[in-house]
Amino acid sequence: MAIVAVLLVSMAFIIMMSPLALSRNSHRPDEVRLMFESWMVEHGKSYDIKEKETRFQIFQSNVQFIDDENHPENSHSYTLGLNRFTNLTNEEFQKIYLSPKHSEVLPAGNASIRYPASVDWRSEGAVTSVKNQEKCGSCWAFMAVGAVEGINKIVTDNLVSLSAQELIDCDNENNGCKGGQIWKAFNFIKNNGGIDTDDDYPYKAEKKECDVDKGIYQEKCKSNLKYVDHSALVVGYGEDNGMKYWILKNTWGTDWGENGYMRIKRGSRRKYGMCGILRFSPVWPIKKEATSLNTDNENSLQIKMMNSGGESSAT
Repeated sequence: MAIVAVLLVSMAFIIMMSPLALSRNSHRPDEVRLMFESWMVEHGKSYDIKEKETRFQIFQSNVQFIDDENHPENSHSYTLGLNRFTNLTNEEFQKIYLSPKHSEVLPAGNASIRYPASVDWRSEGAVTSVKNQEKCGSCWAFMAVGAVEGINKIVTDNLVSLSAQELIDCDNENNGCKGGQIWKAFNFIKNNGGIDTDDDYPYKAEKKECDVDKGIYQEKCKSNLKYVDHSALVVGYGEDNGMKYWILKNTWGTDWGENGYMRIKRGSRRKYGMCGILRFSPVWPIKKEATSLNTDNENSLQIKMMNSGGESSAT
């Protein structure tokens, strides 16, 4: 059975595995100042004198962190670099881009499944382009529609970008830009008889009136429940030089990570995996019929829930 899974992960850190990776030596203050000026031009930033100095100090602190992490003695499997978030503190980043913590856990199952050695649904054409959630805590909505987009492609051979905005506006079981739970979004799509396309119901990065007519990361992060505050779509997995990894599709734009994606270590000995990736039960949609998502057939979209390697019954 084809599976496109959604997992919750901790994103309290800023990962920047990009072509703009910094050198592995510490930068002098005058170099950092020039880097900041260049970064402002690249990202279209303009500040008054006081705010510019504040942002520079934060930028400088982040550059020092990047330099420290990229030091050869660390022997990391990834490289950090600059991106559009480098002018933010961790606290600012969490407040703007991450979702509130959730404590609800899905039912456990006990089925045993055998998996192939590697999977990358991108190469199968089952993954739409990377989106940018902007300053809205809507990662849950993008992960939900991303999973449905994938399973719809796998079953019907038709890849359609679906509307995260419809979930933000219309799914009253979730909280719009203030966060949500993916399995509730799946239930909304099922009970709604489908979901609109992104073209017909485009993203606004804020909650509106419901309109129904239209590198491999393996280092510092925390898996404690209070730090698990972001959703990402698992679009595959693989192995590189003996290191197993998950492939995650994020919602912070294509200038983040590896063109909007990241690889994170799979098979960690930590109880909840790297960054709490196994803290909550992954969920995914099941589509058995090659029918439109806009249908009255309540069995056209079923939701599966998984815990500790087991699969639950459909809901």
